[in-house]
Amino acid sequence: MTTESTSLPDLYRANLGLALHAMDRRQQACQRAGEFERLNAAASPAASRGVARKGEQHVA
Repeated sequence: MTTESTSLPDLYRANLGLALHAMDRRQQACQRAGEFERLNAAASPAASRGVARKGEQHVA
């Protein structure tokens, strides 16, 4: 029976790599969400102010 041994520094390095990757993905998602909100508000200024468009009902 053989077991593959991984040193503790290698495990720390791998864990740090995963954490950094997750942080990067979260930052990208937040940037995309901010861009979406900005573009959505720019495309529909009346909607961003809460004004109903023709045929729509404003729900407060």
